[in-house]
Amino acid sequence: MNDGFELDAESPIANRHWCLLLAVILLAGCAALPQPEISPVAVDVPADFPFSRYLQRPPGQVFSVDQSELVIKTYRAGWLKGLAHSHVLTASTLNGLIFLDPAGGASMADLYFRPYDLVLDDPEARAAAGPEFESIRTESDVAATRLRMLGPRLLDSNDHPFIRIHVAPGPAPGEVLLSIVLRSQTTTRLMPVEWSDSAERLEVRASFRLTHAELGLKPYSAFAGALAVAEPVDVMVALRASVWNRATQSAQVRSGSS
Repeated sequence: MNDGFELDAESPIANRHWCLLLAVILLAGCAALPQPEISPVAVDVPADFPFSRYLQRPPGQVFSVDQSELVIKTYRAGWLKGLAHSHVLTASTLNGLIFLDPAGGASMADLYFRPYDLVLDDPEARAAAGPEFESIRTESDVAATRLRMLGPRLLDSNDHPFIRIHVAPGPAPGEVLLSIVLRSQTTTRLMPVEWSDSAERLEVRASFRLTHAELGLKPYSAFAGALAVAEPVDVMVALRASVWNRATQSAQVRSGSS
């Protein structure tokens, strides 16, 4: 006679128990899979950055980004999400040029950053992001996740070393058409934006939500969605820019194209 507790192999509790055990085993195995080596691109500016279109604008109306803050949040999903983590990506390396048309109709911006420079799950950024991001991540877990994120199945930073952004005026004040080029696919959305400017400085701030599908990315999913990355991607960007000093960027101008 067995006085211990046994699970009925056909019960929902038993099925969930074995699924959980299988998930732990497979996740441990996935962590050990070899990942491709990720290398930073040797240049800091895309070779085809359109400097010439900004050289055609009046001096004093073109601004160069000199400070930036980029925060990207992705979320866990599925009934096994307790085994996973939501993630915070941060960067302060967003660069580019902004033309501010006094009449408003021709304003534009071209921005870029390297996915390699994204910082994954910085403890301070996770603490500031809210309760969904309270779980503690080890350095080895973060390193493994970062390799997968930059690898060929997601951002593919070896073959696509820059993420590009073009901004054009929207149909109403406070709106812009934002085009993101990621892995050679362009996603365009109408976005709200806040900005203020003076004779020498320009500040821009925007917050918006995209989806993996819009960006042409397939989020991770396993066990029929029981363990997955959710579709939403929340983005916050803040820029400070000063009047572009064209003389100091002559080398970049020579390498640019229209």
